[in-house]
Amino acid sequence: MKYLRSLRVVTLDIIISLALIWVGWGLDDVAGFFAHPARLMLVVVILAQSLFSGYVAFVITRNSAIREKDKQEMQRIGLGLMELISLEIIFVLAPYCDRRSLAVMADIASARYLGLALYAVGIVLVFWATIALGERYSREVTARKDYALIVTGPYRYIRHPRYLGTLFYALGAALVFRSWISLAATGYLLFVSIRHIEFEEALLQQEFGYRWADYQGGSWRLIPFIY
Repeated sequence: MKYLRSLRVVTLDIIISLALIWVGWGLDDVAGFFAHPARLMLVVVILAQSLFSGYVAFVITRNSAIREKDKQEMQRIGLGLMELISLEIIFVLAPYCDRRSLAVMADIASARYLGLALYAVGIVLVFWATIALGERYSREVTARKDYALIVTGPYRYIRHPRYLGTLFYALGAALVFRSWISLAATGYLLFVSIRHIEFEEALLQQEFGYRWADYQGGSWRLIPFIY
């Protein structure tokens, strides 16, 4: 059963991730897409990302026990959907603009490779945080019956490493495809992420009280040494 779930996760990740890119770029110019090594390497990173998603799905057994959602929790879920939509827009618009040279930055190879590095770092950070959460990881931001304060892995230093990782790979995609529009969408994603974090921290403060206050005093909210 676990093997089938992992295979399903890998397959869906590959299909969804690459489908968004190809919708933007266009299937009629596959050779043009792979003409730049940074774009080719991005596909390799996405394939590796999908394989690791399958690994995480195999090793983590999620506990689905969730409390009844209140109005505030529904707001958090709404913000999560806004984040997802923002990412989808970025991954469609970025290749679309790159191929057609619409609202793009100068074609500087180092900027594309910087974007590739940021994308890879973001993916590593997201998966590191996911593994640290273990069975408590859930895509749905709700109060759980088995809630625990996780302060290991990246959570030792950053209270919301998954949000930071998501911002990194969104910014990375914008740079790989040199899209100003996608860069602006990443800025909007930052705004939505901060709103999401505010809702989540209010819940955590309510759940853990002084323990959460102590943890806040020794960690950064999102960006080390800055915020």
